[in-house]
Amino acid sequence: MATDFAKIAQNRLILIDGSHAAERRRAMISLLQEVDLDGNDAMDKETIVANEKPFAEWVASASTIPFFADRRCVIIRNLARVDTDTAAESLALTNLKTLPESALLILIVDDEPVKDERSSRSTSATAWRKVVKDNGGVVLTFEAAKEKSVPAIRELTQSYGKKISPRAATLLLEMVAGKSDRAEEELQKLAIYVGGAPEINEDDLRNCVTPEPEYNIWHMLDAMMNGDQRRALQQFLIIKSQTRDFRSEAQRIMPVIIGYLRTVWQALGHLERNPGPHPRDWEPSEKGFSKGPDWQQERNTRIARRLDYNQLLNCLQELQLANERVNGQLPAFTPEETIEQLILRICEICGKKTAAV
Repeated sequence: MATDFAKIAQNRLILIDGSHAAERRRAMISLLQEVDLDGNDAMDKETIVANEKPFAEWVASASTIPFFADRRCVIIRNLARVDTDTAAESLALTNLKTLPESALLILIVDDEPVKDERSSRSTSATAWRKVVKDNGGVVLTFEAAKEKSVPAIRELTQSYGKKISPRAATLLLEMVAGKSDRAEEELQKLAIYVGGAPEINEDDLRNCVTPEPEYNIWHMLDAMMNGDQRRALQQFLIIKSQTRDFRSEAQRIMPVIIGYLRTVWQALGHLERNPGPHPRDWEPSEKGFSKGPDWQQERNTRIARRLDYNQLLNCLQELQLANERVNGQLPAFTPEETIEQLILRICEICGKKTAAV
């Protein structure tokens, strides 16, 4: 059933959520078109990153009388970075009910570059959905299809009359963080990009695909596990350039690195105990190596083949110290210096050759 954006735009408070990034973006654009604020130079439109201004300023800005349009639209991006309790510290959430008729406050739960285990996107989004509904707003949810696998990518590529190798399909899934909607969008672009060529290769992906922020983190970790200091630091600079608040970003990156090392540890156990490609009977963790998608298993196994347990243990010890420094538990340099030192130490540890499993 088609979404009636003209009717939805009559509301003053709207939340856009769900795992389908393209549909979330389409919904935002459609709502802006309905109130004639879709132009880049629209004077009565403002975009705020949620954790950069307090909740009170979101409401105050949306309540401002519009100058040239009938509505004043304020778009809050990355909503999950601020939980409802923190937002309420600057202004009672019930003030959302008092928005004037000219206001249009759009809250968007964007995908985050890093999943923070302490404050998950889903938990924050659930709380905000309740707040919006309790204050008379509308919630729009757009869910993507199940995460793509390497065989699914190869089959989809064939539907465009092209071929793609398993390695290139794995790279594509890494670059789009396994998101099915992004994978489909990028394959459409790639089919046009390669023209009459019968196959989509890895160079085509690097030249054409717009990677998800997670890819830069994984690329940095991959370089660290291979002892490649230069490439790891290059990726770190890319990550740092994509955020204005690196202290918060560092606190979100640390759980990702911890989770990455844990799955590499499990991958090494798989290689030693289970020569088959799909282990199922030995992992103690509910979120274990074998529970992940095939492209993640392939990536982690590739890294595990060149490391041993002593190297991984030393990496985890370095990571523990860096995590305590980033979170203020130990004397430290700046977050940037702490992560740079962590990169150099792990590169040194993993650069020492070990016998392949």
